[in-house]
Amino acid sequence: MGSRVAGGPGLEESKIRSRTTECAGAGSAGTHLRTKPYVPKPDGDPSRVREGFFNREEVNQLCQHLDADMSDFVQFLFFSAWRVGEVRTLQWKDYDRSEQTIRLRAANSKNKHGRVLPLVGELAAVIEHRLSQRRLDCPYIFHRRGKRVGDFRRVWETACKAVGLSGMIVHDLRRSGVRHLIHAGVDPHTVLAFSGHRTPSMLKRYHIIALDDLRRAAERGSNYQGKEAQVLPMSGTRRERAE
Repeated sequence: MGSRVAGGPGLEESKIRSRTTECAGAGSAGTHLRTKPYVPKPDGDPSRVREGFFNREEVNQLCQHLDADMSDFVQFLFFSAWRVGEVRTLQWKDYDRSEQTIRLRAANSKNKHGRVLPLVGELAAVIEHRLSQRRLDCPYIFHRRGKRVGDFRRVWETACKAVGLSGMIVHDLRRSGVRHLIHAGVDPHTVLAFSGHRTPSMLKRYHIIALDDLRRAAERGSNYQGKEAQVLPMSGTRRERAE
């Protein structure tokens, strides 16, 4: 059996296995590890990255097939680009009406970093409607009949099928929200702060270039005439200019 080529695809995996074996050996020898060992995570398989996106019009169509509570939930997921698990945890104590903001507590964030979301435009409209549906017996902003939003896959799948978008998942709203912000002209650094992504690499993974993006690029390239050249008239004779 031939030896592996240095730097080949199995190199990183062998390093991870070696490091894991070392850690396991230390534990079995009765040595307690003071800190959690760092085990490098291999890059994800690019072929497994989802490529489905919602645009704003499709989200609006989808919401027409949902009840009012779920419509608010879906709209907020899209325009905030937050994770579904994070939005489920939001309570009225996280809402500041005077500042018109919502704060995600670090304990409820996947990466354990809190963040603040300004309520403007569509986000403000969603929260205003939630205020009208607020219940004294329920602390959550998003609820269904007084209970925190749980599993709604059946309702989701039915609505997606009704608008011809079967196969889309709820997490696609986050990816689509990120893409919507980028298309709106928001700079990548601000998008990271808005959505809660910690690294630009994740942002690039979500902003997948689709055929429509390429088509718009081709149209812009075809229509762009370039900067107009400025030709300045020259005065005097050749000898005068040389002098």
